[in-house]
Amino acid sequence: MKKMMATLLMAALLICCTGCTKTYSDEAPTLYITLGDQVYEQQGDVSNYSKKDLFSWSEMEMLATLVSPLDRKYTPIHTQEKVVSFRIDEKPDSMSLRYYEGEMLGKNHDDADIESLHIEPNGEKWPLQEGGNIYELCVSWENEVSSRTALYCFYVVAEE
Repeated sequence: MKKMMATLLMAALLICCTGCTKTYSDEAPTLYITLGDQVYEQQGDVSNYSKKDLFSWSEMEMLATLVSPLDRKYTPIHTQEKVVSFRIDEKPDSMSLRYYEGEMLGKNHDDADIESLHIEPNGEKWPLQEGGNIYELCVSWENEVSSRTALYCFYVVAEE
């Protein structure tokens, strides 16, 4: 009886301890880009992540070198919408959006940083710039166990 009780107590303790850790993923969740009635799916790239191991008190970090938004291949999204909204299955802690003019595609990223511009949201909507532009959405998640940042890049041609 004592052995059975000890075994049950150990099993309960193990279940409690594993339940204390939050889920962790080193992948970027799918981004849903909404332009009017159209929804486009976009995969992101994780630029950095860290994970704490609560049992060994260690932390693992990874920094990735990503392809510049100006060196990627895109299928342009054509729209007459003036705003865009985003949805991600995993609620982010922060989001920021910047854009590069389409003519910068293929140019040196260091020179382009000077020419990129940040966009501020208006509620849940983000304004689009006229013409063809490359957009870079930076999204971050953080909890007690892990943190990660992902970049989503896409090309939108906002037509009048």
